[in-house]
Amino acid sequence: MENARCVCGTGYDDQTMLDCDDCHNWFHTKCVNLDDDNLPDEWVCHSCQIRNAVQAQFTESDTDFSFE
Repeated sequence: MENARCVCGTGYDDQTMLDCDDCHNWFHTKCVNLDDDNLPDEWVCHSCQIRNAVQAQFTESDTDFSFE
């Protein structure tokens, strides 16, 4: 976990951390309101959830949003 840096600004400090399955950033379970005793098999952080939702809306609208 050498690149583990949570949104709280601290790194690995013997607290349970979870890796986002999309961006692979690390988060303390307490910082993202997850119970250490009930961790999901797969987990996507809030930033990636928002990004994925926006990308899905662009795809569904069938509009070209490229800036080229």
